[in-house]
Amino acid sequence: MADNYGQWFITKMFTDAEAAAVTSGKQITFKKMIASQDIFTQDDLATLTNSVLGTIDIKQQVNISTVLPSTGSYKVQGVFSNSTVTADYLMNTILLVGSYNGTEFLAAAQVANYAFKMPAASTGEQTIYNIAAQISVSNTATVSLTVDPDSIVTNAGLKVVTDAQAVKDSAQDVKISDLEAKDSQNVKITGNQTINGVKSFTQKVTASISGNAGTATKLETSRKIDGKNFDGTKDIVLDVVHNHGDENIAGIKTFTEKIIGSITGTTDKAVALFTGRKLKVKLDSTTDKTFNGTADVTDIGVSGVLQIANGGTGVSDGTVNTTAWAYSADGVDRFTTVYPNLNLLDGTSNQVVQANSWNMKLFDINYNKSLGATLCVSVMINNADHSSELVQGSAKILLKTLDTSGNTLASSDGNVVAYNAKGLSWCSISIDDNTASVQAFIFTNNMNKNAYYSGLKLEKGSVATPWMPSSSEVTNADWPSYIGYSNTLKLGKGPTDFTWTQVFTEKSVVPITNGGTGNANGLAVGQSSGAQLRYFDDLNDIATTIQYTLNGETPINAPTDAKSNYGFVISQTRDDSGSGFAVQRYITTANEEFIRSKIGDPHYYWTDWKQL
Repeated sequence: MADNYGQWFITKMFTDAEAAAVTSGKQITFKKMIASQDIFTQDDLATLTNSVLGTIDIKQQVNISTVLPSTGSYKVQGVFSNSTVTADYLMNTILLVGSYNGTEFLAAAQVANYAFKMPAASTGEQTIYNIAAQISVSNTATVSLTVDPDSIVTNAGLKVVTDAQAVKDSAQDVKISDLEAKDSQNVKITGNQTINGVKSFTQKVTASISGNAGTATKLETSRKIDGKNFDGTKDIVLDVVHNHGDENIAGIKTFTEKIIGSITGTTDKAVALFTGRKLKVKLDSTTDKTFNGTADVTDIGVSGVLQIANGGTGVSDGTVNTTAWAYSADGVDRFTTVYPNLNLLDGTSNQVVQANSWNMKLFDINYNKSLGATLCVSVMINNADHSSELVQGSAKILLKTLDTSGNTLASSDGNVVAYNAKGLSWCSISIDDNTASVQAFIFTNNMNKNAYYSGLKLEKGSVATPWMPSSSEVTNADWPSYIGYSNTLKLGKGPTDFTWTQVFTEKSVVPITNGGTGNANGLAVGQSSGAQLRYFDDLNDIATTIQYTLNGETPINAPTDAKSNYGFVISQTRDDSGSGFAVQRYITTANEEFIRSKIGDPHYYWTDWKQL
């Protein structure tokens, strides 16, 4: 038995049941053994679960006949007889079934090295196998010695064993005399003999056999043919493409060498068309054309914007006018193509100062929704003039939002400026609904001393604009005094690419919301010195022109709710010739100020409105 079968494998279901029995005081009962012709390997046993009791091909099952205790283990026995077997089978797998708390489970299993063959029932011979499992336990009290009272083995089964033994005893007397007479005809275990006739072996022959076998039901070890297992029990079909005959080939086939021959059908890609084709684009068309490789295609439409660097205008409508602002007639002083926003911080300046720590907090302000959904912070890092003392490293600005508990919601890092450079470090951040405060820091990284900086600015939006004071500090002198225009095609335009016009600001304009009159001549809204006051609908083009009189009467054709629903021009600066307005500023009922300019020569083109 030890040679014919491997060691019993104790399942996890048994060890779990044993652990539960130790705690509960209940016992495990061994119920039955199952014999199956199904083949498993020793490694397969570790993967078996209770489900195998319902899926395995059961050839025989017998109740447990005896449970004998030993030191730290139990010997569990089941007796298999061929008295009820209708067809021969190999006992390839033996399962031991236990029961705990009313539920049956797989307790142990073993597989055959050389399986016993259980023959079909015969009147002339009875075959009996006594299968024993030695089961180790951590606590012998967890296993019941009681054998199932309904057990066929313990009741009727034992009678079968006894009767079989009696038959054997009776037949043995006859066989002894027969053996003596036929001894010369027997195959001896030693010596050379010539054996005639067909001999059938019910068990595996362990030896080296020379010569050819007439037939074999199955190869002992299956072999792979083109990747498929073949053991001789059934035909296999090879998934190969033959070099002759017509075949339908499924799946994707990748060829590493060139295919020589004609191929019909459709391919998903090709390195080159067999016949080259011509494609011709029509620049004044946007019509799509279909190309399938069968013919040339002409008049192909185009879309998108051709950038200046590639010979285009860089805009979709062909307009190339651009605007810039500066503080000098040549456009050099504080040249910018982005109109500056007002600073949300009071008390900042362009004076260069040194940070007082490597991670200096620049500000910590309470946030409210009037500041907008996006904020941008910027600072000029002035390291270049102090490079000899800074030696190495870099500096940058950081911006972050916090909730009411001081927890960081989001953070953003500005670009770094080296120790020997001067440049603007800036970043923007989106505001979360839970934002309670906003903080900014200037961070010195690996420099010998803390960074030098100036021009700290916090503003609405996601793009940094030139430094400006706050709304409570700003004067006319702080705004750009020159506006430039350019209608040339060029990347990276500078001051010399623009024509500059002075923006006259002799009189300070104080918005109505800040306690002023809202215009440059000191007159209240509703009054005029003969000029025209225009109102606008949602930043669209001018809706109508209202003529005001000197005595402040109601304007002609003005809607009764004009003040509450429309924005009013608060500053109109004339151009150099005095013949028309070159710059207009206005304020809306939401306290938002906008500006636009006329550019071109002569002044004929209004730029888009820009929010201040």
